Amino acid sequence: MQRVLISCPSLGRAVSTVQRMRPAGFEAMNGRYSFRCSACGDIHHWRKEDAWLEAPAGEAQPTAA
Repeated sequence: MQRVLISCPSLGRAVSTVQRMRPAGFEAMNGRYSFRCSACGDIHHWRKEDAWLEAPAGEAQPTAA
């Protein structure tokens, strides 16, 4: 399973939302989620549209929008 990542709004770098899932599960997500950011310590709220799955080993990471 791959980590779900978002761009930290405070620091602008990719951080893990602490969730892991398969691509099919990620595509089925809806709603709003939150987590405490390991990079800045704030609580971030996010939706699937704000997130991406970590690329499998050996593949390039997408650029945060």
